[in-house]
Amino acid sequence: MTPRLADLIRRSHATLTALAESENKLTLPQFALLSCLKEHGDKTRSNLCTLTGIDRSTLCEMVNRLRSMGYIAETGERRIDQDGGRSASVLKITSDGRAALNGAERKVWLAEKMMLDSLSPVERSKLLFALGIIAYTKVA
Repeated sequence: MTPRLADLIRRSHATLTALAESENKLTLPQFALLSCLKEHGDKTRSNLCTLTGIDRSTLCEMVNRLRSMGYIAETGERRIDQDGGRSASVLKITSDGRAALNGAERKVWLAEKMMLDSLSPVERSKLLFALGIIAYTKVA
């Protein structure tokens, strides 16, 4: 029986999660959110949903958790939200958030390396290319 794509992605995600989150303060989605703020600067929740691909309700829960941990904060600025034109608060990564992200970056990199080391450079390149296409496929 040929493995289904969903099963392979789920198993790969579970392996990466187990490797990257061991002894780590951040989950992979939290890591993605903090990385986004570090890379793109201060953003609204709606901007973060678009940039990370995390759904709005999950992102709101993550924001609350990361705020309680002191890793993100509101800037006090408000911007017009891209979804509906309402005023939205802007979030930023804090110095504690940067420190947690810096501590996690090496663990995530090592986890990714461990998973990809079993592939040749050509296989790695093809896998990452194909996953990029799949990951950014628009859902109707």
